[in-house]
Amino acid sequence: NIIYLDKVYLSNITIDGKSINHRQDYYEVEHDEGNFVLEYSLMNFQSTENITFQYRINKSKKWATLPEGTNSIYLNRVEPGKYTIEVRAMCNGIYSSTNNIVKLKVCYPWYLSLWAIVLYATILTTLVIFFSHYHKKKKLSERNLNIIKKLLKDIPKVICAGTIWGKIHVCNSTTA
Repeated sequence: NIIYLDKVYLSNITIDGKSINHRQDYYEVEHDEGNFVLEYSLMNFQSTENITFQYRINKSKKWATLPEGTNSIYLNRVEPGKYTIEVRAMCNGIYSSTNNIVKLKVCYPWYLSLWAIVLYATILTTLVIFFSHYHKKKKLSERNLNIIKKLLKDIPKVICAGTIWGKIHVCNSTTA
């Protein structure tokens, strides 16, 4: 009795308890829709009790085997990212002729999206530039103030600005 296992079909997909179109090979969902049930079939009903399904995610070397008679894969709290789920059937050491491949993308929340990260980097860069410029300007102002103080300290006499009865008045630095 030779058993031929044909192509594996996705017969149903449920996302967060809602059955959706299972005739696609790509699904994109939001980050808070992270619970999936994938149901498979061979569409060949001979010796169904001896058939087991195996799957792997993202081309892992190790295949996970579902219990005999089980055709559903439960994926709970799937983290954001891209996943390739490959399923094959097996009966008495014989594998299905064609595996089923489903691609799944769980989107990142908006605050971890590429645009948000670019915005964060832009804000951070702007702040670093602003504070760096502010710090340099403050140091330059302090340096200039110290130079002026030193110059004023070194001058023995100060010319008083203004005139006293039309004459320039020169005073000692102690009387100014």
